[in-house]
Amino acid sequence: PGEGSPHVVRSDRDSFDLALQWEYRYGRAFLGNPVADATAVYIASEDGVIHAVSRETGKALWTHQLPRDRPAQKPGPGDWTPISLAQGRVLMGWEGHLYVLMPSDEPRP
Repeated sequence: PGEGSPHVVRSDRDSFDLALQWEYRYGRAFLGNPVADATAVYIASEDGVIHAVSRETGKALWTHQLPRDRPAQKPGPGDWTPISLAQGRVLMGWEGHLYVLMPSDEPRP
């Protein structure tokens, strides 16, 4: 597995052997740890994109580009907060702003 690629593994309950279930690659480093709900895994990348990935397939469900105040710079300490989930919303602090996204049930092309 390459740097910047979150992985989800499944476990055989009897043997505790782990096997790679899927891999999602983006090409930029990810920030923080992924969080998940019943249908998706959410993670942010260093370029200010929030990714929603299917828990079943590992395919992108949607992405959302957050506005950038300093587009030429990589985010530093204090520029972002980890993604969290609350009442069906995805929350993230980014460059001094709090963003709350309400994902739709419909995937975007």
